[in-house]
Amino acid sequence: MIIGHCTFHAFIQFFYAPWLEAQKKGHTPRSIPADTKGHVIVVSTSPIALNLVDDLKNYGAHCVLLCRDSQTTLDLLDQGYDAVVGEHDSSEVYRNLRLSEAAMLVALDDQGRVAGYAGLQVILDEGYITNVAVRPDCRRQGVAGQILQVFLDFAQAQGLAFLTLEVRASNQAAILLYGSRGFRGMGRRKNYYEHPREDAIIMTKEFTHGNEISHGTAAGSGL
Repeated sequence: MIIGHCTFHAFIQFFYAPWLEAQKKGHTPRSIPADTKGHVIVVSTSPIALNLVDDLKNYGAHCVLLCRDSQTTLDLLDQGYDAVVGEHDSSEVYRNLRLSEAAMLVALDDQGRVAGYAGLQVILDEGYITNVAVRPDCRRQGVAGQILQVFLDFAQAQGLAFLTLEVRASNQAAILLYGSRGFRGMGRRKNYYEHPREDAIIMTKEFTHGNEISHGTAAGSGL
């Protein structure tokens, strides 16, 4: 009996369990429908993140949760959430999530609270980054840089010609961040911002056949 029990346990551990995991992965969604647009991508599955999704649903927003493992994804699907499985730093994953058609990408901290968000609008081979924002107590912790890197990786993978954005002329920290990632000043929009009224600096990063064109930092552009 002991031998039989051990044999059965070994079968479960080494044969059935891996097979079951493979079946789960095979049935776990890794993309969303091709006609999806205007959705919010939430990169967390914490209880607070789910509360955020529930709140956004009440305002009519369509949210998609990005999960790290198949079981969590399947559990959330059973609970009525839209969820896919994938690595959080993979450009292919964000392409499958239709990042170019999303209304917003939301990053959350270790407690599941919103740490920052940004939007990306793609028109043909042009990318426009919109509404980059980081919670005040999360600034200077790399949140904006991580969000920006997702967009940069996505732009390269999609073969975009360039990414462009606007930033307040007084926001030197953001200007330096964008400059460090290869964006350069291209112009100025007078009185673009309100509360307080202020000019916007237009910054652009160009790509050629998936390779970045380096123009140095914003400081070198005379801004």
